[in-house]
Amino acid sequence: MGFEKYDDEKLVKTTKGLKTVLIALGIIWIALLAFYVGTLLYSVEKGNFQFATAVPFIVGPVTLLPVFLNYKNFKKEIERRGLK
Repeated sequence: MGFEKYDDEKLVKTTKGLKTVLIALGIIWIALLAFYVGTLLYSVEKGNFQFATAVPFIVGPVTLLPVFLNYKNFKKEIERRGLK
């Protein structure tokens, strides 16, 4: 994937950064999901629920997929180099 341009220190630093971003986005997504569930329950109770409002939360985890795949590749490269 082109890890040749990364020295060991930069590789580890980038991996830690990706992990931080992944955790932060995951926490934000979970908080938004909790808010949506509350809104969903209120909408169902009032009788005005529309399925289109659920679509962003159904596909939400897909937005984390590229970051996760990059993180996974960086971790493999760290293991290949024997850094951890």
